Amino acid sequence: MIRGDHLDRDDDPDFARLVSGKTVAIVGPARTLIGSGRGHYIDSHDLVVRFNDAFEFLHGADLLADAGERTDILYCNPVILKQTLARGRARPDLAYVVCTNNSLSFVADDDVRAAESSTRLRVVYAASAMLSKWLDGNWARTGMIAILDLLSFDVRRAFITGMTFYHGGGHLLAPASRELHPQKNRDGTSSRSPSGQGHDSYLELSVMKDLAREFESVLEMDETLTALVRSA
Repeated sequence: MIRGDHLDRDDDPDFARLVSGKTVAIVGPARTLIGSGRGHYIDSHDLVVRFNDAFEFLHGADLLADAGERTDILYCNPVILKQTLARGRARPDLAYVVCTNNSLSFVADDDVRAAESSTRLRVVYAASAMLSKWLDGNWARTGMIAILDLLSFDVRRAFITGMTFYHGGGHLLAPASRELHPQKNRDGTSSRSPSGQGHDSYLELSVMKDLAREFESVLEMDETLTALVRSA
């Protein structure tokens, strides 16, 4: 269903050629990366995918040993997309910047369109819309959209690390004492808007458990995520 329900406007032959049949490391920003020593393994994949403001914490030899150095594809929510592209923060070695269109309301404004000439840009619709339906109208976080989007392009293998779906663990850009919560933002504020919409990573983890079963031969997960998807 995921691969058959791919909307025409999401089709990007260049992106499909880039990711199809490849091994992909999907690297989140959870503090569970620290001490993992997986940097070399992450960088050994054909493609390395990161999220949002990843470049802000990718510095220092210690973290590189745990989180790796390469970034080939950056998935961004619309706010960070504008900061990354319109303010010239995209790294020249990026193959793609992908707008996850979390709230299904993204329109490429003039600043973003002007930046497209120097950075390959893709906007996701199908994965975001499918997840919003599966999450009872809530908005998927960037990492969840990236996973579903990449699976729809028939990657050969996807290794996921540094993702806890906000079930504890802390965030690399949040204070060390901060514990992530499935219904909060990384700064501890509520992730629900006044209308009641927002992020709910309890529901996201439920979807991830389904994906882990359906894509067992494709998905490889670190120990933390494996324990979460195997939990009751």
